[in-house]
Amino acid sequence: MARNKIKKICVMIGSRANYSSIKSFLIECKKNKYFNLQIVLFSSATLHRFGDLSKILLKDGFKISFKINTHVEGENLNTMVKSTALGLMQIPEILEMLKPDMVLTVGDRYETLATTISSSFMNIPLIHTMGGEVTGTIDEKIRHATSKFADIHFP
Repeated sequence: MARNKIKKICVMIGSRANYSSIKSFLIECKKNKYFNLQIVLFSSATLHRFGDLSKILLKDGFKISFKINTHVEGENLNTMVKSTALGLMQIPEILEMLKPDMVLTVGDRYETLATTISSSFMNIPLIHTMGGEVTGTIDEKIRHATSKFADIHFP
């Protein structure tokens, strides 16, 4: 493979907090002529009541490739499972359309698991950030599972 081939990196952003933690990466990736940045917003990142992340991204100079609605209202264990299932139904279609060379997922919430499973089953290398923390919650299990699936890992 040629060293200077442009790589498509699909960054899945599921919450405003996820954006804050990878914004510097996105800025550097956008500047690099060897990367084609694809941004997909989903889960609470698409909801106005959680800060309308699309407006923030556009203001910061980023293009949004897709917005998908995967968040089931209720904020309880049942709706987390349903939101994950919606992600599993929609994310593969987006990845099939975008044809990324790699997928970046952030953190440890339920939407991260949908991205992890989709990318891995589709044989698209997975990059994971923010792994390794021990909390004793469901987030810890998701974080560690995602770390196991990840091809490139940044704890």
